Amino acid sequence: MDSLSTNVNKIQSTLHSSRRRLTTLETGVKKSAGKEVQDMGNSLRTSSAKIEHVSSQMRSYLAEIEYTTTGKPETTVNMNPQVRWLSKSLDSIVASLGEAHSSAGRALKVTEEYTYSVLDVGQTVQVQTTQLNECHSKAQGAMSQAQSSLSFSEQMLRETQARVSAKESEIWTKTREADEKRSKKTQLERDISFKQAEIARKERLRESKKEDVAAGAVLTGIGIMAAPFTLGLSLALAAGAATYTGIRASEVSDLKDDLTTLNNSIRSINIDIARGDAAVASLEQEKRDLQALVQKYKTEISERRTKHRDYQKTISDSNRVQGDVKLLKNVADSTLSNVKDDTRELQKMKQTLEKFSDEIQAKSVDVSTSAGPVERLARLVAPRSVSTNMRLAREYKKQQEVIQEVTETLARIQKDIPLLMSSHETKFLDIKPWNAVESSVVELGEDIPEVCYFPDAKKAGKKDDDERENKCE
Repeated sequence: MDSLSTNVNKIQSTLHSSRRRLTTLETGVKKSAGKEVQDMGNSLRTSSAKIEHVSSQMRSYLAEIEYTTTGKPETTVNMNPQVRWLSKSLDSIVASLGEAHSSAGRALKVTEEYTYSVLDVGQTVQVQTTQLNECHSKAQGAMSQAQSSLSFSEQMLRETQARVSAKESEIWTKTREADEKRSKKTQLERDISFKQAEIARKERLRESKKEDVAAGAVLTGIGIMAAPFTLGLSLALAAGAATYTGIRASEVSDLKDDLTTLNNSIRSINIDIARGDAAVASLEQEKRDLQALVQKYKTEISERRTKHRDYQKTISDSNRVQGDVKLLKNVADSTLSNVKDDTRELQKMKQTLEKFSDEIQAKSVDVSTSAGPVERLARLVAPRSVSTNMRLAREYKKQQEVIQEVTETLARIQKDIPLLMSSHETKFLDIKPWNAVESSVVELGEDIPEVCYFPDAKKAGKKDDDERENKCE
């Protein structure tokens, strides 16, 4: 019993520790991963601001070269300074997205570690659940056994108490019978005393009568002798004296017979009394033995009731702890589900950031690649052939298209960036909406260089074209 109660208490203590650990872990992951998510948001806002700056600069530049080259197909704009600026700007955007990507990766690592920690807590809870179920089952079995033992002891107590009552009734009957025998014996003893006194009285009377008889005998003789002279009166007196003496002897004999009968009855009663006393003594001993047995059963009942209450308390504690286990298991399962959801969301964010970076890097390569053919063709010694000019025009058009594609790509990415901070539903990470955070001041970098031309494409007599050519040098 003590071991079961101790085990339940240990399980409860372990569960409290697991609950505290789970709370501590959740607080820690919210703080650590939350900081990384906040840093990711800041990096994304920086990236968005830089994209807006580059896109705005590029739109203005494209509008300007479209204006300056309208109606001048022979004009070839030197975009190398803008390409270098754009490449540098794109690298800066990629760097900002890289910082956001790194923050997302660190947040993801924190949540993954948290997942394993929650799994550990879940496994601990599962182990405690199994152990608690075993304790609960053992306590129920022990309580059932204790109940059976208690019922048996209570039944034996009732039966023994009934036997004690039966013995007491039998003792009372035997005692009453013995008392009746003693009362009868006392009456017989009084009768014996009376008979003895009567016999003694009659014996004394007989002794006194013997003297009278002797005198009567003398008188009889005298009467006989005097009969002739007393006309028979003396003979009558002699006969009367003899008759009186015979009646008294018979009475004494009868009394002695009665006395003998009474003594025999007393001896028989004494035997009955002795037997009754022995029976009562035996019954009293049996009663004492039964009373000792009653006390034994009472003690057992008290002990078994105590054990039964203890088992009931253990089961009650076990039921309460089972409720705590179920609640903690639900919390752990819910937390695990939430952190898995958040991990998947962070993984999506990380993959999206990788996609953004890859797209911008690919466009940066396209931009850099597009400048080579234009520069090589534009710097050919004039006069250039018609086919060369046509090829130069095509390459120049491609370069403008690449830059336009970069602008469109940046615009699309800029539109998608806020969705990373608003479209993802996280359970425990505090991801604030894009528009809920004030933007900090961002170093946007230099503005795009002004429009300039390749030397061979310069129009003679145009002062502004000279200035632009000098700026391209």
